[in-house]
Amino acid sequence: KNLPYLLRSLAEAGDAWTLTIVGDGEDGPLRELIEELHLSERIHFLGWQEHPFEQLKGAGALVLPSHHEGFSLTMLEALASGMMVLSTPVGGAREIIEEGENGYLFGGDTGRTLNEILEKLDNGQLKPAGPERCRESVKPYLEREAIADFIKKTESTIQDFYGEYKEQHGSK
Repeated sequence: KNLPYLLRSLAEAGDAWTLTIVGDGEDGPLRELIEELHLSERIHFLGWQEHPFEQLKGAGALVLPSHHEGFSLTMLEALASGMMVLSTPVGGAREIIEEGENGYLFGGDTGRTLNEILEKLDNGQLKPAGPERCRESVKPYLEREAIADFIKKTESTIQDFYGEYKEQHGSK
């Protein structure tokens, strides 16, 4: 997930930002980097959470610094919960993120672009995306997903019914 990139950007962005890391995984090397960057007071590990966004109410942004990512359901969940997203332009981020409306995209492997976004959000040069706009931005996609899921379930139900009918009445 490229957390070292995120940590370096956070260190460059000054003291205004903190980071909460949700999820399991090997955090030994991360903790060493956190110490090296003098970020211990600004980083919090929550571990795995069944409902992570309940724990993150009031967070300023979800940051997805991945090099490679499939379509991120986490991004959709964050937006649906009213949280803006800062992401590399991977997976569905290009499709979902509307610059300045529900988040910002950053790129490269130096951390400078993310650092610039964090600094500009902090000093008011960029406006944070509002919670209502974030929720609204994801509605069309969630509706499409709901429709696609409904169609898939309907097809499955019809196939199951047809299979049971064939077993009971023989194939004709």
